[in-house]
Amino acid sequence: MRCMIADAYGVDIGLAMSALSEERAKLASSFLFERDRRLSAVAGLFMGWISMTYDAVVRVDPNGKPRAVGDKVHFNVSHSGRYVACAVADVPVGIDIEAEGENLDLLAAVAMPEEREVFSRMPEGEREALFCRMWTAKESYMKAVGLGMSIPPESFRVVRDGGISDVWLPRPYRIRELAAPVGYRASVCAAGDPGDPAFELMDADAMATLISGDRNRRCEANGCRILSDSCSCATARANGTNSTSSPDGPTWTSPGREGKRPGPPGGS
Repeated sequence: MRCMIADAYGVDIGLAMSALSEERAKLASSFLFERDRRLSAVAGLFMGWISMTYDAVVRVDPNGKPRAVGDKVHFNVSHSGRYVACAVADVPVGIDIEAEGENLDLLAAVAMPEEREVFSRMPEGEREALFCRMWTAKESYMKAVGLGMSIPPESFRVVRDGGISDVWLPRPYRIRELAAPVGYRASVCAAGDPGDPAFELMDADAMATLISGDRNRRCEANGCRILSDSCSCATARANGTNSTSSPDGPTWTSPGREGKRPGPPGGS
């Protein structure tokens, strides 16, 4: 399994858009706010990178989840705040990253009674932190299963005294919390033992350059005479989907540390 993260605020948006499939570029451009355009573009870069690296065709399934055709590779993408996270595995996988926030008012809607009981025994100052950890764990599982929010988050348990546990999940699903940039929480879930994953910091501009270079090589091999980012030949646009980090890099928060936290509304 690989877990990767990229800073959408640091990407050259023009370079990113030129590397995306035509449909993905239209989707990214459709967002009103620059932040959302950047997040969508970098998510598209991850999909293009997966398509290129694993020689896979990426489609959007009826549930709206991008998937690689066949069983060669499984992946999932999430974004929140300024970051886009991606998990790649040889088994179904889900990942969720959330910017920290104040969302305890949602506890009753997303937690089982046993989980709410755990929260009630905690010091008030630690509840927001656990809520965010709970949410990313739950959403990573819902995404790994492939059904997303059609699985009610209050229908299964991941919280116990001391933190997050996957002992109540149906096997073979397992959850791991990931060390994330300060101000964020992240979890990954896989249909099998995910091991001890850690984020790799990816350069979005480098991904865009690799994708564009690979597309041009495919065009040349196909006899295309345009050989540019404006090429719209079938070979070029098949490499993608059909549907720079800060100079010093982010500061990371380990999974168990407490602090301000996120919740359901802020990402995907």
